[in-house]
Amino acid sequence: SLRRAIRSIAPDSDVGLWSFTTGLPSGDWEVLVPTGPLASSAGPRGVTRRERLLSAVGRLDPKVSGGTPLYDAVLAAFRNADANFAYGRLNALVVITDGRNEDVPSISLGRLLDALRLEFDGVRPVRIIAIGYGRQADTATLSRVTDITGGRTYQALTADEVDNAFGQVLADL
Repeated sequence: SLRRAIRSIAPDSDVGLWSFTTGLPSGDWEVLVPTGPLASSAGPRGVTRRERLLSAVGRLDPKVSGGTPLYDAVLAAFRNADANFAYGRLNALVVITDGRNEDVPSISLGRLLDALRLEFDGVRPVRIIAIGYGRQADTATLSRVTDITGGRTYQALTADEVDNAFGQVLADL
């Protein structure tokens, strides 16, 4: 689903990819492909950022035993997107998650919501869009997060529904 979405994004878009789970050597998240112009050369031998994204998606390895540091990762990614704000463009953070924060040392939901309220800038809006995957996805919590930024929350129970959610996200953007 993610590969299809990456293939369909306009070439003049800026896109990046992060992975987040507990127990990573670098902390709770890892920047797999830094945000930048999709059509630009982003690697050795003229590999485009789109090609790097597609390759990185192929290396994503869901950790069944890992926890989800959702709140810390969302705040860090939001701050990164805000720091890289591009005027005249839609600036959005798309989060795909099981929708539950399972990282005990993480910030609380209240602290995440407070930080987003303080840092969201309506003049330079970065929208958070969440896709809650699976029956256990806490879409009520995801909606609380996305509502602050004028974003949206989608729920997907199957791979086909993830495809549909990506299609809806792209249409809404």
